[in-house]
Amino acid sequence: MPEEKIWIRADGNENIATGHIRRCCTIATELKRMGAEVVFVLSDKKSEKVLKSISGNEFSAIILDTDYQNMLSEEKTLRALLLSEKPAFLLIDSYAVEKDYFSFLKSFISENLLETKLGYIDDIYKFDYPVEVVINYDLKIPDNFYSAPCRLLGPGYTPIRGQFVTGEKTIKDKAETILVTSGGTDEKRVLSNLMADIFSPVFKNELSKKKFRVVLGPLFDEDYKKFLRLYALKNENVEMFDNITDLSDLMKEADLAISAAGTTLYELCASGVPTIAYSIAENQRIFVKDFEKEEIVKYSGDAEDVLELSENLQRECINLIEDKNARQKMSKKGQSLIDGKGATRIAEAIMKTIG
Repeated sequence: MPEEKIWIRADGNENIATGHIRRCCTIATELKRMGAEVVFVLSDKKSEKVLKSISGNEFSAIILDTDYQNMLSEEKTLRALLLSEKPAFLLIDSYAVEKDYFSFLKSFISENLLETKLGYIDDIYKFDYPVEVVINYDLKIPDNFYSAPCRLLGPGYTPIRGQFVTGEKTIKDKAETILVTSGGTDEKRVLSNLMADIFSPVFKNELSKKKFRVVLGPLFDEDYKKFLRLYALKNENVEMFDNITDLSDLMKEADLAISAAGTTLYELCASGVPTIAYSIAENQRIFVKDFEKEEIVKYSGDAEDVLELSENLQRECINLIEDKNARQKMSKKGQSLIDGKGATRIAEAIMKTIG
């Protein structure tokens, strides 16, 4: 029996960051394990670079050479590809989708008697997507928003890799090792501002005595990496990590984390790492506030206001270093929410839809 061909339409660059492709790679790995042939469909070479930085050569890719912000620009190319390749399923993960994109796909599939089913990963609630499978792993989702036949909703469908599920986290009396990450990119230069404040001769405080492990994202430009590395050279308790494809080991060793509220935040929850989060997009601001209400993370603000955010991050960090009970509660709640089986559940549902 030939392998079912599944396409994943996603992109990643300095504006989108890496979270979309990263979560899709996690789902793709499970689909591949279940016997599917998975191919990524990407707008350009930048997205291909992100894909390779995350998964190496595990998945093949089709490069459309189109504008990722105008998905209808790929209509002509997609028509030819769909006719020749006839994928059984197309999973879409892009904020650039509009109703007319789905209208084109649905009409073309119907007119040409293709059996391609559609899926969409959502967290921005643009409209009710006309697909067979919709995925949204937000903590709170509006009732009856989606009408898809298969609705995979809630934190149980969070697509993270199994290595982030490590069992109950040991919480120290005082946090000593602090993991700092902004995800794939840091357009607002949050990390450099935070490091500069912590290790400034004027504002030096007890944080400067802790061990900081700072992760450089794959889309950081070289000048920014060099700038951040200066802090590691000047401060022996700061360590920079570059070209990291798997953060699970660093998370296991972290007592506390400062993180952007993207895919990494879910991985930190699964790993039981108490986390201070900040948002870099409107949809992140909404869901991370829901997390804070449930006492899963601390929210320190949005990256748009870098100076205020840096102050908030430092204050929350100092408070949590001393507050073992708060860190213990955050750790347990995070791990109870994310069990690491979301990608498997999604892959099973897709395979059942095309089976």
